[in-house]
Amino acid sequence: MAIASWQKRGGIEDARPIAESSRFDLAILDVSIKGRLILPIVHVLERRQQPFLFTTGYVSPALPEPFRCCPVLRKPFLIEQLGKAIETIFVHR
Repeated sequence: MAIASWQKRGGIEDARPIAESSRFDLAILDVSIKGRLILPIVHVLERRQQPFLFTTGYVSPALPEPFRCCPVLRKPFLIEQLGKAIETIFVHR
């Protein structure tokens, strides 16, 4: 499984080229990066038909309607919760 991390470099703009060109099994996306929703990256992943799940430290993530059915892990989460979320994504694919 390939792991790409862009958080060291900056924000959503820095993630776009990685989302557009990298090969990976699953993207784990924080709902909000530096106060901005991660939706531009989600749209890229959807277009490429790449699986993703959300994480958030907020009680109620501010996801728009089309994404409210997507898996969301509340931080902090246990590795077992991550495993179940990943399993759910790949079972429903």
